[in-house]
Amino acid sequence: YPNPADEILNLEYTSADVLNLNVSLINQVGVLVKDFDFESRRNSVISINTVELSAGIYYLIIKGENVNTVKKVVIQ
Repeated sequence: YPNPADEILNLEYTSADVLNLNVSLINQVGVLVKDFDFESRRNSVISINTVELSAGIYYLIIKGENVNTVKKVVIQ
C-alpha cells in the first residue's frame, strides 16, 4: 500500500512464524530494480523507497519458505 505508490511502497506481511524473505522489484521489461532480504516477524511492514523509480508498472516478487507471491504495483 498504497497502490499506486508515489514515494514509498509499504508491504505489510503477517505470518505465524518468523520467515526469511527475499523481496524483488522488477520493471515491465524484466529488469531487476531492487532486491533485498528481509526477516519477517508476525506482523511486519517493509517500506520501499520508490522516489528514484520511473513511473510505470512493476512486479513485486516475494519468495521464502512456503511463500512465492507476485504482485503488480504502479509507481506514479
